[in-house]
Amino acid sequence: MGEAGLRRSYASGADLGELVNRVVSYQMSKRIHDRDVASQPDLDPRTIDSRIESYVTQNDSLLPVDTGLERPLFVRALARVAWRNEEKRVSSRNDRVDFGLLYAPSQYSYISAGLAGERTVSELRYITGQGDGLAWGPRLDAGVVYNNTWAFSARYDWLSYRGDSDVSVDTPGGRLDIARDVEYTRQFLDLEAVAHYNARNVSWMPAGTQVDWSTVLQYLDYRYEPQTDSLGRSVQEPFGDHNRLGIVRSTVMVAQSLGESWSLGAELGVDYEWENNMDFPIDDPVTGVAGVSVTRLFAPGQRLMLEYERYENRRGQRSRDNVSLIATFDF
Repeated sequence: MGEAGLRRSYASGADLGELVNRVVSYQMSKRIHDRDVASQPDLDPRTIDSRIESYVTQNDSLLPVDTGLERPLFVRALARVAWRNEEKRVSSRNDRVDFGLLYAPSQYSYISAGLAGERTVSELRYITGQGDGLAWGPRLDAGVVYNNTWAFSARYDWLSYRGDSDVSVDTPGGRLDIARDVEYTRQFLDLEAVAHYNARNVSWMPAGTQVDWSTVLQYLDYRYEPQTDSLGRSVQEPFGDHNRLGIVRSTVMVAQSLGESWSLGAELGVDYEWENNMDFPIDDPVTGVAGVSVTRLFAPGQRLMLEYERYENRRGQRSRDNVSLIATFDF
């Protein structure tokens, strides 16, 4: 899995986290726009800007199980904590756990099934409010190394969320407290193809050089249940009860070994939002990414990588800097 490029896609939650963050950004910008346009009819949506800081800590482990089966079986355990802070708008935390089994039908394939759970807590700052809720559902994964060059993977993630939201607003008659229940389902689909090139399958490539080209298709789908607040009023989400975001991303990553212990890497890529019904006031579907990394190798399956990535949208409406410290220790 590691050499073919599948281990990273299986263990990483960054792609799902990035899409969820995009959805939250779209929803929050629409809420702010709808609030302010009432008093500023000529409001230019391009003037609505914000700065977001986020931090993620994650551990993902595959633990072998001695079952006597002909093929290996692993217990998969993931724990992740993510913080997101958007000044003067919202602060939130999302905790996630995954538990499952991974089975290798052959030396070149795997299938995995498990249960995922998330808790999300948020504090609203553009008004006075907070939210809290839990989500549970299945996660399914599969991957296959097709040949010395190509590998393919798939992931499907389905969660059912139930929580509550409470806000306080100032009215001429005093402060009014409004509560409502929130229920939705979230589906995430990830399909990835990775082409892996090195001196073993490309004769002219120098030893120690590795090139990976990946193409990913991702789709995120939210479906909200009808909502009524404590005042008996129907509540609508900013973009209705069905939110959709789909992207296709293509990235080239190059790594060069420096002796037996160190390697340097670089990546260049682009993604395009081919489906998005939340594109106002943010409407910038093309994102470019460039990154560099340095890796310290301790032993096969044991390494430490420091990576920096810069994401920039074509129209300049969104940009992101990402710094990752990734420790991998497979025993």
